[in-house]
Amino acid sequence: MRRALLAVAVVLFSSFAIPVASAQVLPEVILSCDQTDINIDVSPSGGRTATLDCIAENPTSYIEDVDLTVEVDIGNSYPSLISIPANGETEFQVTFIADANAQPMSMVFNITAEVTEVNGITWSWASADDEFIGNVHILPFHYIALDMNSMTRNLEAGKSDTVLVELTNQGNEAGEFNVFLNEDMSLENSGFVWEQYSATITIDPDDTVTLSFNFTAPSPEEATEFQIEFCGYAKSDATNEKCDSFKLNVEAAPKDTLGTVGSVIGLDDQTTMMIIIGGGGGLGLLLVMMIVLKVGKAKKRRIASIPADDDFDDDLDGFDDFDDDDLDFGDL
Repeated sequence: MRRALLAVAVVLFSSFAIPVASAQVLPEVILSCDQTDINIDVSPSGGRTATLDCIAENPTSYIEDVDLTVEVDIGNSYPSLISIPANGETEFQVTFIADANAQPMSMVFNITAEVTEVNGITWSWASADDEFIGNVHILPFHYIALDMNSMTRNLEAGKSDTVLVELTNQGNEAGEFNVFLNEDMSLENSGFVWEQYSATITIDPDDTVTLSFNFTAPSPEEATEFQIEFCGYAKSDATNEKCDSFKLNVEAAPKDTLGTVGSVIGLDDQTTMMIIIGGGGGLGLLLVMMIVLKVGKAKKRRIASIPADDDFDDDLDGFDDFDDDDLDFGDL
């Protein structure tokens, strides 16, 4: 008790050196900060921290040492002790730190400044403190991860297949995500047929869903390589787009041999097939092929013998070379 009274006496005695009109006899600290609501972005691009700028003011005529304390339910950092000159102020910062992917929430924070020394002498005779109260908000966010099997595929012309797109919500809140086939018109113009080009789905945080996209490949004349790419983004943040792709090799469309034979001799597919069936399957096909050869030879002879100015009707003269002996296949 005697030490406390002595400290008060020393402080009061030191204050007599200044005019009474401008003197603050008892120690005091005034605390203020630049905002009462602090937002923390815990997304991968957010940094997970927020800083509060504060000022501790000393309205007295003696030097004060001030202890600082911060009460809040998340990580934080700040100077625990500051010194404030007479009739001056000292700036300091409080940094709030949240865990990665912390759940969206709001909480109260309390900053307290307490005078502990006056002119180098411990002050405990009377309370001299101030406080600042505000709120910390951990913001919600949605973050997509998109994955496909990136191995190259091979597919027959005109065949159907399925693309599986795996989506994960790496955010801290359920959200809607859009997924779409990239360059869909280019693939459509190439002959692809898709049951759907896009989808929208709601995914809970840390959950993964798989979407199926069915398609039918084109029938190119030559084997062709295509790039199949799907992209996705959160509806709350369209700039955070993720894509994945794979290569698809589509085989060339098979040649229509039956139609080729029929076209050479001027018959449609149905007529040609009837000849083959009527001629006994493979033997009938052999007959058709020999007719093609005969027609080819006849055309060559006709081209060599017909003058340039003959009428079109003379083009059929080459068929007069046929007789029954040409089609003699022996006993069938």
